[in-house]
Amino acid sequence: SGPYKIGRVAAGQTVEYERVADYWGRDLAVNRGLYNFDRIRIDFYINRQAAFEALKKGDTHFREEFTSRVWATGYDFPALKDGRVVKREFPGEKTPSMQAVALNQRRPQFRDVRVRRAIANCFDFEWTKRVLFYGAYERSQSNFERSDYKAEGLPSAEELALLEPFRAELPPETFGEAVMQPVSDGSGHDRKLLRAASKLLAEAGWKRAGNFVVNEKGERLRVEMLAEDDG
Repeated sequence: SGPYKIGRVAAGQTVEYERVADYWGRDLAVNRGLYNFDRIRIDFYINRQAAFEALKKGDTHFREEFTSRVWATGYDFPALKDGRVVKREFPGEKTPSMQAVALNQRRPQFRDVRVRRAIANCFDFEWTKRVLFYGAYERSQSNFERSDYKAEGLPSAEELALLEPFRAELPPETFGEAVMQPVSDGSGHDRKLLRAASKLLAEAGWKRAGNFVVNEKGERLRVEMLAEDDG
């Protein structure tokens, strides 16, 4: 059992949580300062834009923003200007969530790490951050940013002791400096990184053929991307 129990429910619209007065874990050190509200109501909206409009009208009290465009340009409504809504950042308070392009290694064209590295070289994060993300994002170098689980520097003596029995099976990079994402010149077409990508693809058996990249069988290197669209 947790600190809250389900109260009133309107299917597809609202769910309310009521604080459990005699919650068994309320005095544990890990829970100090938490679970201070007697009642929490969560309203459901068809999409984030509808939820944002509800905040602007005063129908909801809290919103966590995930879109840099909205954060940079959308918070100019009257309730914010007169102080009824407070816009605030909490830098470094928690391990950040990660937004990324994940390559499906079950697809044969992505099984070679050189192909994946080449694709990473083609993504100009610095340009994207400046032009599309309003300068709001930091580059993720790990799934575990701002935590003890993030790989940094060389493996420690304790890590090496665990890795050594598998040295023959692991790539050499495992025993070197932590692998970092490439940094571009921010132009949107960094020739140095693009040449490095071309070299990696060639090493993996892919070459240019007109406007396409093909393998020795003449098969094109295809990247199919799925995107969510509220429309």
